[in-house]
Order: sequence, then structure tokens, then C-alpha cells
Amino acid sequence: MLSQYISVFQGFFSRAFWFGSFLPAALFAFVHLAIAWLAFGDAVPLVAWLKEDQSKLTLFPAIFVALVVLGYVLSPMVSLFRDLLDGSALPTSWHDVLRDGRTPALRTISDEVDTAEKLLGLCTGYTRRDWAQIENARQKGDRTNTTSGPDIVAAANAVATLREGIDSGTFPIASDIEDGHDTLVSVLSVNNSNLRDGTPAARLSTQLNEAREAFKDVVGDCAAEAAYQVSALHARYGRVAFRNPQATRMADARFLAESYSLNAYNVDFSYLWPRLQAALPDQGAQGAVDSYNDRLISARARVDFAVLCTVLAVTVPLVWLTLLIWHGSSVLLFLTVGILGPLVAMFFYQLAVESQFEFGEAIKSAIDKYRFNVLSELRLSLPPTLRAERELWGELRVVEQIGAATDLFYRHPPPASAGGQRQ
Repeated sequence: MLSQYISVFQGFFSRAFWFGSFLPAALFAFVHLAIAWLAFGDAVPLVAWLKEDQSKLTLFPAIFVALVVLGYVLSPMVSLFRDLLDGSALPTSWHDVLRDGRTPALRTISDEVDTAEKLLGLCTGYTRRDWAQIENARQKGDRTNTTSGPDIVAAANAVATLREGIDSGTFPIASDIEDGHDTLVSVLSVNNSNLRDGTPAARLSTQLNEAREAFKDVVGDCAAEAAYQVSALHARYGRVAFRNPQATRMADARFLAESYSLNAYNVDFSYLWPRLQAALPDQGAQGAVDSYNDRLISARARVDFAVLCTVLAVTVPLVWLTLLIWHGSSVLLFLTVGILGPLVAMFFYQLAVESQFEFGEAIKSAIDKYRFNVLSELRLSLPPTLRAERELWGELRVVEQIGAATDLFYRHPPPASAGGQRQ
């Protein structure tokens, strides 16, 4: 009989409902029942009933229907629960406390990334563009016959210091590279670095030329190290919104996904996403996941499952720690609920964060692949370049936000031919 009920209800709800809403409700209903049995044994009517002969368990369909109703009731609440987990639905004071608590650490990460990116940009600039300054200074100095010993030694020592730092594992910062570059340029521009006649002046000239070559190697090594640091930092903190601190890690996941469309294509996520969902290919058949719409629904269901499990996991210690204090007799059960309850809630919260990131990647992929479908549905000509596309989305944003008139050229489908209409 239970299988018949399942078959009947299966046609009324989607796969997303069964996985994202019903399964968490059924899972934690079982957890609460198990704790009730461990705490009070057969004194719980439902536990005693479950021990009856299976042929008498006519309430199974009723329990199944109750769980379906519970999942159905909780389903529209998942969005609110997700907003609570990311902090946007919390009171302003709570949200600000959470965000302020994370901001110093995130600012430190931002500064660390900025330092690595500045060093990489500086070294890349020297190797691609600014190296010409050193070569021009060398050519200017070669037209003279002067070799100032103290200046050349100072330049060589400055480069040697940079080299020693790299060899010892301490890479210089951007200002050290800049100082070494400026010192070398100023010395090269007034000293000949091309003398090779064996005189004391020639030895100084050779020392200056070697300093120039050593500086080039230093810059190359620093560029390679800075590139590694930038890559490592972005890999380590790629899932943290350190440029724009959020209240929670769940908020980081949503912010990074929703800011992608604006950063890449200059279109607000709130404008694009509702229209993009309408322009996605239709869903596949029951049980199939062969369209982007299906993939998005599956990814969203995993988020809903993790979010709802997080909230329901919190109810376990909240309900049972209070009951066990006043009516329980098992200290071991009390400690187990008190320890495992928060750990399970933390696990499902981590799962919710990871699922949100996975959902965000699916959203980004859908935006990349199907954003032009939105423009086609709006009867707009497709832009030929990324710059033109960004300008077009910007004009649409102006129209939406302030209603300003702008020249947007529509591309209407050609009318049916007269001959085709007569057929």
C-alpha cells in the first residue's frame, strides 16, 4: 500500500521537491524519533506502534503523507532559510556584527593579494616595457668614458642585495625592485658599461654591466614568484569575497556567483537571471538531466537539501537538550546530542556552502552559454564584440533603472511570405 501512495504522489511533485524538501524532512523526522526512543523507550506511542506486527502498520501511509505535507510546507521556506544563513535576512545589528567580525581578516587577504599582484605587474612591466629604460640609459652612458667607482659599486651592491634575498627565500617587495631599477638607470646613464680593455675603469665597467644582467635575472625570478603567489592566493581565497566582505561564507558564495555577470558582461544579475531562466532550453524527460535547465534545477535542489538539513539539524539540540535536562535520565544521550548536534549542523552548513558554489558555477556557465538568447528574445541585434555587448547591457540597465530613452535597434523576424499565407 505504501508503494502505491509513493507512486500516486510522485506524479504531483518534481525531483527537486523529493530531494530538496521531502528527504530532509523524512531524515530528521527519523532522527527525532530515534532520540525519543533512546530517551523514553516504549513510552513514546509511535515507537510502541512500530514494534507491532507489520501487517497492522496501517499508519505507514498516513506517516508518509504527513512527511510529504511537511516537506511541501517547508519548501517555500527554504529561500528564507538560505537568506538567514547568508545573513541578508538577519536583523541589521546581527548582520553588521557578523560582517564586522570577518572584515579585518578579509582586508588582510585583500592586501596580500594586492601586494602580489602589484609585484607581478611591476616585474612584468619591466620585462615587457620598462626594460627599454635600462637599455636607453646604457646607450647614453656608453657615449661617455666616465666610470664612477662609488656609484657603480653602490648599484652593484643594491642588485646583489636583491639577489641574496631571493637566494635565501626572501623575495623583495615592489618598492625594493623600484629602488633597484631607479639606482641602476641613474648609474648606467652616466657611466660607460662597455669598456673591456683591462684597465681599472674597464673592471668597473664590467661590474656595472654584470649588475645590469643580474638585475634582469632578479626581475625575471620575481615575476615568476609573483605569478606563483598570485595563482596560489586566488586558488586559496577564490571562494572568499575579500574585495567586498560579506557577513557569512554562504553570502560569499552568492555574491561571487551573482557578481559574475556584472564583472564579465556589465549586466546586473537581478536583471539577467529571471529573463535567462525563461530563455533556457526546456527540461528533459522525467529522470533525464540533458539540458541546462535540468542541471540548474538539480544544482538548486542540492542547495535546498543542504540548507533545509542545516536548519533541521539545529532543531535537534534545541529541542532535545531542553527535554533531556528536565525529563531525561541518560547522561550519555545528553552528551551525544550536545556534541554531535552542533557538529552535524556545521557539516550540513559546509555542505550548503559548497552546494551554493556548485550552483553558482552552473549559473555562470548558463550565463556564458545562453545570455544571447535573452537578447534574441528582446528582439535586439546581437553585438559583434565584447565591448559592444557590455555597452548594450549597460544601455538596458539604464532603461530599467531610470527609464531613460536610448536608441536600441530591434531585429524583428521577417514576415511570412504571401505565398506561404495562401497555402
